[in-house]
Amino acid sequence: MIRSIFLATIFVGMATSGCITQTEESGAEKEIEYDYELTDAQTHARWSRTIEPVLTVPSGSVVKVATQEASAKQLTVNSTVEDLGNLSFDPIHPLTGPVYVEGAEPGDVLKVTLHKVEMGDWGWTAIIPGFGFLADEFDEPYLKTFELGKDRKTAKFSDNIEIPLKPFPGVMGVAPDTDEMLSTIPPRANGGNMDDPNMTEGSTIYFPVFVDGALFSIGDTHATQGSW
Repeated sequence: MIRSIFLATIFVGMATSGCITQTEESGAEKEIEYDYELTDAQTHARWSRTIEPVLTVPSGSVVKVATQEASAKQLTVNSTVEDLGNLSFDPIHPLTGPVYVEGAEPGDVLKVTLHKVEMGDWGWTAIIPGFGFLADEFDEPYLKTFELGKDRKTAKFSDNIEIPLKPFPGVMGVAPDTDEMLSTIPPRANGGNMDDPNMTEGSTIYFPVFVDGALFSIGDTHATQGSW
């Protein structure tokens, strides 16, 4: 029999204090109380069962999670296209976690609900030569940074273009049953770099459990993303 283990997540782009507010259908805001909190300093950048958990929680816990942006602080809001030449892929996708969920065993299913997704102050988009599905078509580096914030609804791309924001975590997953330190770039059976723009606030995602405790991690924040 497959058991479902539950973990609720409040996902924020930067650390804040107190409870997180959630807007109800009536338009009124209510507080979401959380049981545990993780900072954006509690990160790793690989998938492996050997990575020690930074937090242990019972099933059903609500965890407030702060994350870093995908470059692991190599880029800032003031970065220029020249900075892309110094970008190292080793720390790319800093993931907050892992979280050990008590009672989770191989063969179970981990149910993760995103109660609230809150953006940080800024973001970036880039063309990195040699990387991505369209690497052969776009071989010149490009970098654009954006001012964001938890209350922003759009990002200003140009004087004539405003992009609607729909934030979501690009990477979520559990530890695979391996001692190898696997890259976070490709998605796998454990989840990983899914980059699914539908995994927004209010979504519930189900992950197969491969190791004791599941060892759940989350990161690679996106302010928005186009459809495939």
